[in-house]
Amino acid sequence: MAPTLGPEAPSAQCVHVVLGGCSPGDAEAVLVSLNRWFSSERGVTAPSTRDISAHPTVWTAMVDTSHLTGEVEPVALEETVVVNMQGGPGAVASLRDTLARAFEVTDDGTASGDQEVDVQLHLRSG
Repeated sequence: MAPTLGPEAPSAQCVHVVLGGCSPGDAEAVLVSLNRWFSSERGVTAPSTRDISAHPTVWTAMVDTSHLTGEVEPVALEETVVVNMQGGPGAVASLRDTLARAFEVTDDGTASGDQEVDVQLHLRSG
């Protein structure tokens, strides 16, 4: 996936997503799905998992949640994927709701700040 986010600051609808505790294949399944669901002018910015060693620790993406454009369908995963999200409360809630339509989602904690929230989720095939 080619980067699509410009040098400007992220909007209130952008969520920083960090994937970990998973295989490159599962990370790619989640990132490709996010790119399909939220393809907009900004889209999803993420490194390709094809060029990463077999044992990376995390993958990151910036997701613009302002335009849900793709149909959300269940996504198969081999193992559990740990997802950490950081952004505005509305954008994070929107992304969490979208993920819950495609995966079995378990909330593992939330920390709220003045203008943003941090959420950790566990995704499994639904």
